[in-house]
Amino acid sequence: MAFSSLTETRKSVMGTARRPLSALDISELLTEFAIDTRANILNPPHDVTAQLILSEIRSRHISKQEQQRWACVPWNGSDEKINLWELFNFLICHVDDHDIPIPGAYLPVDQTRDMIDHVLSYSERMQRALTIPEQYDIALNIADNYPTAGAILAHSASRAIGRNRETRAGDKLTFTFDEMRQWSRAVARFDDGMHRETPGDTYHYWACFTMGMASKSLEEDERIAAILCRSLFFHGAQLMNSARNVVTANKGSLLYLHEEVDRLGLETGIEVYEGIS
Repeated sequence: MAFSSLTETRKSVMGTARRPLSALDISELLTEFAIDTRANILNPPHDVTAQLILSEIRSRHISKQEQQRWACVPWNGSDEKINLWELFNFLICHVDDHDIPIPGAYLPVDQTRDMIDHVLSYSERMQRALTIPEQYDIALNIADNYPTAGAILAHSASRAIGRNRETRAGDKLTFTFDEMRQWSRAVARFDDGMHRETPGDTYHYWACFTMGMASKSLEEDERIAAILCRSLFFHGAQLMNSARNVVTANKGSLLYLHEEVDRLGLETGIEVYEGIS
């Protein structure tokens, strides 16, 4: 009884403590997420997801002719051009796993926190999890209708709270266990053939979706980088994990691989860009 009480006290403290989480903390939490599908609806099938995102972009009258919108992020009051190799390095590892300066273009703190708060708020209001197209709708609003920036934002938000390993960016991106649990139930899960644990599946999907869209939209200016980055993402989680270990000097190995979701996200990002006239 005393041991049980001590365990529950530890869980309570961990649930409300706002601090970076240890590898053991994260491992325990992800094990919980992997078996917890309460309050989570399924994301639509791939073709439906792509069409819903395409419809959202078209409804905002965004075309390929507005190349500035596809190739830039608008966070600092003026457009900043996306650099594919810088984006690649950010997408493959958490900022807590290395000492490289934090790239504000790909981890805009205020907008990332805003995205997280909106998803949690909408999910609570609707009493269900939000699907990938619904998450992108929110991201596009915050990103001022910049499509690639919207994908970057969906990724930075889902990764920040999904793992709590972007804490070098400050208190706004440091989360409690309870906040992470709330997020796990606020984002829709993928079907059982791809499901590992929902927060990880979600940010992996958005990382690959982002690279798919960015590599296609920047291909004319950065052709070699676009082909190489897209190829690295295409050839799976094991290869990406190797690239990640180079950047992080083998710190913070992956706890789960999300290969099916990775491939799906990349294909959807490419398909969405190619579907815009």
